[in-house]
Amino acid sequence: MAKKKICSFCGNEYRTDDKSVVLFKTSTDGSDIRICSECVKRCSELYNQKMLKIKQQEIEGTPIDLTPKKIKEMLDEWVLDQDIAMKKIAREYYNHLKRLKRYDLDNEANEKLRIDKSNMIYMGPTGCGKTECIRALASFMNLPYVIEDSSSFTSAGYVGRDVDEILKDLLDAADGDLEKAQKGIVFLDEFDKIRKSSGGKNGKDVSGEAVQQALLRLVEGGTHKVKKDKQTGATMDFNTDNVLFIAGGAFVGLDKIIANRVNKASGKANVGFGAALEKEQEAQYNELITQVKPEDLMEYGMIPEVLGRFPVLVPFKELSVSTLVDILTEPKHAMIKQFKEMYKFESNVDLEFTDEALKLIATKAKEKKIGARGLRSVLEEVLDEVGFEYPSIKGLRKIMITDDLNYRYIIEKSIVASDKKNAIDAEESNPDEE
Repeated sequence: MAKKKICSFCGNEYRTDDKSVVLFKTSTDGSDIRICSECVKRCSELYNQKMLKIKQQEIEGTPIDLTPKKIKEMLDEWVLDQDIAMKKIAREYYNHLKRLKRYDLDNEANEKLRIDKSNMIYMGPTGCGKTECIRALASFMNLPYVIEDSSSFTSAGYVGRDVDEILKDLLDAADGDLEKAQKGIVFLDEFDKIRKSSGGKNGKDVSGEAVQQALLRLVEGGTHKVKKDKQTGATMDFNTDNVLFIAGGAFVGLDKIIANRVNKASGKANVGFGAALEKEQEAQYNELITQVKPEDLMEYGMIPEVLGRFPVLVPFKELSVSTLVDILTEPKHAMIKQFKEMYKFESNVDLEFTDEALKLIATKAKEKKIGARGLRSVLEEVLDEVGFEYPSIKGLRKIMITDDLNYRYIIEKSIVASDKKNAIDAEESNPDEE
């Protein structure tokens, strides 16, 4: 007669040859502890229920409960004077977070009712805040993100990057955490550079329409193979259903396409930009870009299938000189704040700018026609000599950048100027009043 063994958890008896009962471990007193398959199943159910409850509590307590207004307020700390764009982005990002929350609470939610993603296209001049907005969005929820140069991709089989490498980059950005990577953000920069064109090798458009077609597989969702190791060729499944794709570009000339459409619809003659003053051109551009429609992008060279998967069009306006001044000083990571911190750290030197100096820096940046990106290069030029000299000056208290972008050193009870015009006699001016 076969001996029986007893489950140490439920107390039920089983035959010794019953493989559903396994040795769990050996206790300190030397007796065996066994657990049956039913108890294993029940423990697993209890554990999953407990973890789901913990996960729900964590999810319910996260910033997913932010409203679009609160999201916009946070975006406004990073990107200035883009009210229309920030409202659209805040609304769509809020909806995206709700999609993620719904999926976290029920992994089969998409099978019951699929809610499509709101992938976006950012359109606006260089340096207007498109990339900074991506960094801000990712930081809110600590999501991994990648910024990809769309112009670096080519059709499969040609020299250049393959679009599937995007998912590998996103996985790397998530430190190999697949679950986290599958909720990340992909920003396809220079998206306008892959518009349809004729020519190329054998008349094939290998870096334009072909790349748009290749991107469709990733953007629309589904499971894709991603290489874990280039040497072994091992792959893993990567699902893009919850990856948010955002395309962005300057789309130079798009405003003229919009103008032609608007004027044709209204029966007006086309108005050229050549004779308009710079301020008038800026106003015309800002008015037109907000009227963009999918058909304008189709005429520009984007294929209908891509536009169907990027349903949200987000226009960014050109920045004025006054906005560039604000960008220098107001955002969370404003450049003036960065430079002041660098000069203050260890050296304990205060770096100050007059209002006119800031305005002149913004004006020079505007002339470069690269938006806010021009601010850094102008600041570097202004502080070129100062940055080299100040660490070696003993007793330096303050550096003042003057209206004409010259500088003054305030050293305890004396002042050293960058030119004779700004020289100040220490006896006539109290440095403490500067």
